[in-house]
Amino acid sequence: FVQGPLEVKPGSFLTLGLIRKGTTLKKEIAFEPNDDAKLATTEMKFEKMTMAEEFVTVTSRQDGNKVIVELAVSDKAPAGLLKGDLVVGLNHPLVKEKRIMFNGFVR
Repeated sequence: FVQGPLEVKPGSFLTLGLIRKGTTLKKEIAFEPNDDAKLATTEMKFEKMTMAEEFVTVTSRQDGNKVIVELAVSDKAPAGLLKGDLVVGLNHPLVKEKRIMFNGFVR
């Protein structure tokens, strides 16, 4: 059993599932260090998005030594497939950035 310096919950892939058109969806991703490092985000950006970035927002907040990143899909998002990569830059000495793939379907 090998344990890395950083634990990501729910993992490197975030399933958004079915998003009802006209409703807002929010999902959280927790980054928790396995050492004494106090995590903070340095940057957050989207890559390979199938939908305009104006319909998807991302925010972060501290929770002790963890960082919680919240991905939100707007209620104005058009119908169709939503997928992409969220690249989160971290101040951790060993893990500088983490890529979270996500997908869902607005219907």
